[in-house]
Amino acid sequence: DKVSTQSTWGDTQENKTQGFYKMTSQGRVLNSSERGSFVLLLDQCNEQFSIICNQQYQLATQSCRSLPPPQFDVCVFNYYPSNSRGIHWHRDGDEFYDKLKQGSGRPVLSISCGDACTFQWKNHDHEAANVVRLESGDVLIFGGPSRSILKLDYSTFSNVIIT
Repeated sequence: DKVSTQSTWGDTQENKTQGFYKMTSQGRVLNSSERGSFVLLLDQCNEQFSIICNQQYQLATQSCRSLPPPQFDVCVFNYYPSNSRGIHWHRDGDEFYDKLKQGSGRPVLSISCGDACTFQWKNHDHEAANVVRLESGDVLIFGGPSRSILKLDYSTFSNVIIT
């Protein structure tokens, strides 16, 4: 049986992290400082989720020929509450250096769900940031030469009504 991602989003067990939360002596708290986060293998997710990821990637490759072939096998789920400061400026540390140097880093496909947020990126520390507001349902893909970008997930806009 495949694990439905929805069934794990808020589940907790004492001394064990599941979903976005963990149990502590203070009660239920987010499991990763400013956000809740968990990882599933793609084959553990609902089959429809995999289909959506592949469809979105195929659409993106029609506009951007430099994207490398999809290699989706891991899903990272992040939850940012309305008071979250997001994630600081960072580069993903899970990519192989030789792939980044060749400009062929594995692609990341991000699907925004829920409240809108501001996503920022740049190539180098000294550069001005590019900024985009991501709404629920937006898909962001970066890979190949852009896999090593500096990025910042910041400014969640809570109570946004989707029409």
